[in-house]
Amino acid sequence: MLGAYYRLVAVNEQGASVTVTAKIKRRKFGTDGSLTLEAAPVTLLNAVSIPLSSTTSSTGVDNGTDKYLFAEIEFTVVATSTGLVSLYLSRSVDGGTTYPDAGKGQLIGAINFTASGTQRRVFNLE
Repeated sequence: MLGAYYRLVAVNEQGASVTVTAKIKRRKFGTDGSLTLEAAPVTLLNAVSIPLSSTTSSTGVDNGTDKYLFAEIEFTVVATSTGLVSLYLSRSVDGGTTYPDAGKGQLIGAINFTASGTQRRVFNLE
């Protein structure tokens, strides 16, 4: 579940820099109980370069008005090395002022590279 305030955090555990993009398409229940989908995906991380063994965070999202519960997240990574690149959901319980330390939120998923290249995965967050 997304939470009232959240952001995405990408963690580069490779020995070289990577470039990441994360798009989110959120869902919630309508007043009639039907599933309501967001009209178009929102890009939270847009071709962000992350140095080796570092992290990057999206801007915090205030979900207090829209009240989205679930999401599909498309995570794209361009790597020039081997190793793991992980994506976390980081929730704030104090209105978006503080978040868990980078890489200490809820693991959404990861991409493990055995060679350089581009990989894309879609994760379902419920």
